[in-house]
Amino acid sequence: MYVIFDLDGTLYDTFPQIFAIYQQIREEFKLPPLDPDICRRQFQSTDWKKLYLSLGFSNGNVNQAIARFVELDAEMKMPQFIPGARDALLQAFMQYGQERVFFLTNHRRKGVEQRFARDSLSKCMPQVITPYQGKALELEILAKRAGEETVYIGDLVSDGCACQEARERGAHNLHFWAMTHEYGFNHPDDVREFVREHKEFAREVPSLALLTLYLSPF
Repeated sequence: MYVIFDLDGTLYDTFPQIFAIYQQIREEFKLPPLDPDICRRQFQSTDWKKLYLSLGFSNGNVNQAIARFVELDAEMKMPQFIPGARDALLQAFMQYGQERVFFLTNHRRKGVEQRFARDSLSKCMPQVITPYQGKALELEILAKRAGEETVYIGDLVSDGCACQEARERGAHNLHFWAMTHEYGFNHPDDVREFVREHKEFAREVPSLALLTLYLSPF
């Protein structure tokens, strides 16, 4: 089996910092504060412009807001591992081999390099894929290249949709393991609903402790 990890909201506790950036940008644009629950309900990583419009930015300022986010994100303090994340990673390495473990994230590559250097994961950088937005094409390529069961572990409904799109393009060996823990960027009820509607390839993973168990030999 091949294992592909998302990073933010799956292995790293990033939502509080990202949400704080959104609040700062809204203040700069004279917009009212954003409710975190609304942010979680709207968040997706497929189309940034659509996301910002859904969060109340206008067509007139959405590109400026995205550019400002990129600036502030580059200054953001590196997030920490979610409790249990390192154990899950080590289990994946031990069970399947490091060469079968990949990372797919929309975060900027330089930021991933800094995190991985701090967390003694620099050796994994060749297996990190960082598209600007959207993940379906990369998932399709990875799963088809693997040629055997492949799982993508993520915390977003859009992660599941990316798996669905890749499967529709022939990556039938691709599955989605949906994290519904408190650290995710999406509301867990929305992620669970996606899993219920796509049981043929999606599975709920309520915690990193259970993820470690699922990655273990039976």
